[in-house]
Amino acid sequence: MERPAPYEAGFPHTVTVHVFRGSVGARQQDVVVGEGRAMVFVPRDEVLNRDLAVTTAAVLPLHLGSPGETH
Repeated sequence: MERPAPYEAGFPHTVTVHVFRGSVGARQQDVVVGEGRAMVFVPRDEVLNRDLAVTTAAVLPLHLGSPGETH
């Protein structure tokens, strides 16, 4: 089964990506997780320095705006 993928040169397909954004008043110490990797809040100025998925790397900067901008 072929999975949808973001645009890549040489591959003639289109994918619609739906992006949802929200905010929380939680702090790191409020986060409780069970098994698996821990969820962490990443500071805004560090998030784009992470190893991101292709689609995330393309879409996330559009939602972050400039450093002084609030959403």
